[in-house]
Amino acid sequence: MIRSTNPILKTSLILFFEAIAFANLASAETALTDQDRAGIVGEYKFEGIFNKKKLTIHLTVARDKNGDLLGTQNVKNHYEPRLTKSQSKFTNYRRLTAEEWINQWKVSTLPGERCDQDRHCFVADQEYTWTWNNGLENTTRNKRIMQFTLDYSEVQNFTVEKKGLSGGLSAPYTKVSVSQPALSQPAQKEQNKEQGDPIASDTSELKKKLLELKELVDEGLISQDDYEKAKNQLLEKM
Repeated sequence: MIRSTNPILKTSLILFFEAIAFANLASAETALTDQDRAGIVGEYKFEGIFNKKKLTIHLTVARDKNGDLLGTQNVKNHYEPRLTKSQSKFTNYRRLTAEEWINQWKVSTLPGERCDQDRHCFVADQEYTWTWNNGLENTTRNKRIMQFTLDYSEVQNFTVEKKGLSGGLSAPYTKVSVSQPALSQPAQKEQNKEQGDPIASDTSELKKKLLELKELVDEGLISQDDYEKAKNQLLEKM
């Protein structure tokens, strides 16, 4: 609460704090629309020479179980054979305006004016992990800002540690698939676990029934032949 007996000072303070609140609101990055998410989802690739280095880059962007975007990028550095893994995870995608790109992120390598013209501009949180052949692993957390063409067929990126700092430009990636990429095996297993994998459920039920039949054999209530026949019938139904 603002307390002042001077009405002019009180009014000035109110206007000051309102201006701060408006500035914070205006600078807030915009959440993605469904159209944004649909456009970004897909597989992207770069293979060739960039900055005198031979690279193979594969980026997939998919929706997670909540519908949010999750990007996974793997890079093969042909010039550094000691590097066994170079992977980035991207989360928390937001849209940027030209004003945010130029005045807040202060990136000039990719012209921010295009954000309101012929480019879709976004920012995401990046977790970058790289592993050496001696087992040493490093992880850093950065910000990845992106410019997509209007049809989302190509994207070029700029990576910075945080807003306003200098960073590095990536090669342009080309979209090679517009469909939802297939989940990796670990992600698929996790999704099956959450949704209830029917194969795992059937296997569990089979084991339960076979154990029940084995108990009947042990108790002398059915013969071993009866057990084998019942087991074969259960297997045929799988």
